[in-house]
Amino acid sequence: MEEKKISLYLLLSFILNFCLTFTIIWTLGILLYLNIRLDDMQSACPRCPDCSMAAKAEQPAAKTPRSVDIEVTDNGFANNAFQFSANEDITVVIRNTGVNPHSFVIDALGLNSGIVEAGNFRVVAAGSFPDKSETYTFYSDAPQDDIGVFSGVFQVSDSTPAE
Repeated sequence: MEEKKISLYLLLSFILNFCLTFTIIWTLGILLYLNIRLDDMQSACPRCPDCSMAAKAEQPAAKTPRSVDIEVTDNGFANNAFQFSANEDITVVIRNTGVNPHSFVIDALGLNSGIVEAGNFRVVAAGSFPDKSETYTFYSDAPQDDIGVFSGVFQVSDSTPAE
């Protein structure tokens, strides 16, 4: 009877060891398979939120706006002609180096710096110009400024401007 118990215990031990070993190997195999499948899915799916490299590659580079300094004196705009490319992002910096207040206005684009006091500056984010060649007139609408003297042009073209 004692030998049957030992044989039964050995058989159960063997079966448990076999099952445990099989379970470990099976689990490792499944994990390895899933890991390979996840790698395949991430490389095949550029929109996968877990794949940071694919997501970064898909995003366009942020456009840095071109800054344009416009000096306005009591005799008019010191620089009054500018050329830009269509869809180029522009930021305009108005610097009043005169004694009187002045402004910067482009009616066609809805831009208005408001009054810029003497010695101050104002930043106006113009955004990007429409995708067509066109000329936009800017001027100062300050009370003492003659629009004929205090004006200039932004020339927008399809080609890249010469710097």
